[in-house]
Amino acid sequence: MELTIKRDDLYNGLLKTQSMVEKRSTMPILSNVLLETRNDNLRIKATDLEIGVDTVYPANVIKDGSLTVPGKKLFEMVKEMEAGELKLLKKEGNHLEVCSGKAVFNIVGLPAEEYPSFPSYEDRLFFCLSAKVISRMIEKTIYAVSTDEIRYTLNGIFIEKKDEELRMVATDGHRLSLMNYKDPSLKDVEIGKGVIIPRKGAVELKKLIEGSSDDLMVNITDNNGVFKVGNTILTIRMIEGDFPDYKQVIPVKREKEVRVNRELLIKALRRVAVLSSEKSRGVKVSLTKGQLDVFTANPDIGEASESIDAEISGEEIVIGFNARYLIETLNSINDETVKIDINDEFGPVKIGGLVDGGEHISIVMPMRL
Repeated sequence: MELTIKRDDLYNGLLKTQSMVEKRSTMPILSNVLLETRNDNLRIKATDLEIGVDTVYPANVIKDGSLTVPGKKLFEMVKEMEAGELKLLKKEGNHLEVCSGKAVFNIVGLPAEEYPSFPSYEDRLFFCLSAKVISRMIEKTIYAVSTDEIRYTLNGIFIEKKDEELRMVATDGHRLSLMNYKDPSLKDVEIGKGVIIPRKGAVELKKLIEGSSDDLMVNITDNNGVFKVGNTILTIRMIEGDFPDYKQVIPVKREKEVRVNRELLIKALRRVAVLSSEKSRGVKVSLTKGQLDVFTANPDIGEASESIDAEISGEEIVIGFNARYLIETLNSINDETVKIDINDEFGPVKIGGLVDGGEHISIVMPMRL
């Protein structure tokens, strides 16, 4: 293998692999990236067996070949090199020589034949989605993904489609976030009963499409997702199992409605939560006519309270929340004024609104304080 390639192209390609290459692994080759030439292109691949990336950049290929080399070390080398052309040469003993101007690096690799194979996606049928919309949908839901590995089906975002509507849902049992996106082009798309994309996969997909002007091409088959944007393909193994019936926790009616400035409420929660219990982060929210009060009392530290003007309909109520859960939910909303629907002090609280191209609904469960 011998080729020249622009330093910036090699840098950008290696940058996309950094979340996949494992520093410590029972399979040392997973710390490597696979470099292979094809049709005057350099293909760069990396995988952790759950997520894989395959990206292609133009190169002047003098001799075809392939090799795997440590992904992080190669990235760090290229990062420090000057802009311009780099020369890559495979040498005996699976060594890779990288030349940049007068600088010469030799890095020890492993045979390409030992690298895990990637799924075939050339013959798959893809459907098209707006990269901007999918990025926004992930952003609005990922904060509610559970980190509890015992409840593994909650460790990702559930994606389902009905008629012309695509939906993403995430929950950790304490809060839930749901976003819908309606598009007539989705009418004939099939993804079965839905899939669960793992948190890491969702993060990598968002990184890949963020700021992209290209459409996102998607194929989901047998719990494997393939996502194409520009010159890069991301493969993700979906979480196997059934996502819980989230619909039963979404209130269908409301007894009380609150409209309040989102930023003022976030700031009040942050200030009052300073004196809340380190373990529960519990605060109480009192709703009276025209006023929302946030307060907490910690016998070991002290107490704090703050009042905010708000539009409130319905009976007076005092309801407890984990301040962090409520703040993270409010941070996922862009509206200046948020609408909060409440039934009683123990039932799920709904915070929702319209987002460009779709509907975003958040649920926060109250706490007993």
